[in-house]
This record gives sequence, C-alpha cells and structure tokens, in this order.
Amino acid sequence: ILFDEIDFFKDSNPELQEKISSYRLKLDVINECEDLQCEKHFITTHKLLKNDVEKHLARYRQLKKNILDALYLYCNTPQN
Repeated sequence: ILFDEIDFFKDSNPELQEKISSYRLKLDVINECEDLQCEKHFITTHKLLKNDVEKHLARYRQLKKNILDALYLYCNTPQN
C-alpha cells in the first residue's frame, strides 16, 4: 500500500504544481478586475486551490508518518 501511495504522489505532484503555476499566472489579471463578479471568481478559485493543496499536504504528511512507522517497526523487529 505504501508503494501505491508513493506512486500516487509521483503522478499528483506535477499536476498540483501545474495548477499552482497556472493560478499564479492568472493573478496578474486580478488587478484588472473591475466588478464584484470578477473578484468573486478569483476568491472562489483561490479557495478551491487552497483546499486542494491542504488535502494534498495532509495526505503527504500521512504517507510520511506511515513510512516512518513502517521503518520503526522494521528496525525494532528482531531479525533471524
């Protein structure tokens, strides 16, 4: 299962980086917003991206914990 999670991050890291890069390029447009609807769109987009990043990081932290737990068990199990 750990290897599946590692593979997941190999695929999802570049996807998330692309989302962040794309969003960053769009930030220049926010300075040109002249109405509330435009600003609301950027706020909504920001919240969605923030949520994606937070979920990604939480899952990554859990993977790190699982790997460290597995290493701890392996290192503290008597070897025959």
